[in-house]
Amino acid sequence: EATPVQNYSEINSKKGEQQYIQLALSLVAGSTTKIAFTTGSKPVLVKQRDFTARGEQVSIQIFKEPTGVTGGTPVTVQNFNDRNPVTGSVVVKSGVTTATDGVSWGDPQTLYGVNQQNQRVGQIISSGAERILAANKTYLVVITNGTGASTCEYFLSFREGDTDYPRLQ
Repeated sequence: EATPVQNYSEINSKKGEQQYIQLALSLVAGSTTKIAFTTGSKPVLVKQRDFTARGEQVSIQIFKEPTGVTGGTPVTVQNFNDRNPVTGSVVVKSGVTTATDGVSWGDPQTLYGVNQQNQRVGQIISSGAERILAANKTYLVVITNGTGASTCEYFLSFREGDTDYPRLQ
């Protein structure tokens, strides 16, 4: 008898529970873009986070408990499963403003993308450790561009629900 082995994201996708957002951003020199990620009544397990940038110096940092979050453009939360997708309650907005960014949740990560010929090259920061976001909370992703124009892409894959092993039934 064989025992199938699948990772969590694969199981979650088959159950229609694995969701994602993807943003492409163009940043002018010295600019900052803020993305608000608000959870619903369930915790959120972040399974994959990739940040790519093509520019001279671009950093990304995550904050908890920002205050005075206003404005922004809604970001479509998508599901990897088009057959039986589960609708989630996460709300994401790009280009928000805040009174304060909140409490830093880890140090900023910076990409330096200029080679010796002063040409821009693309760089990537990949997932790292899984993060578990509390229910009914807002988190803030702050992307800061240094000198020169930059293009960036932010990808986040997640599942809403408890942290127990997601069993197929």
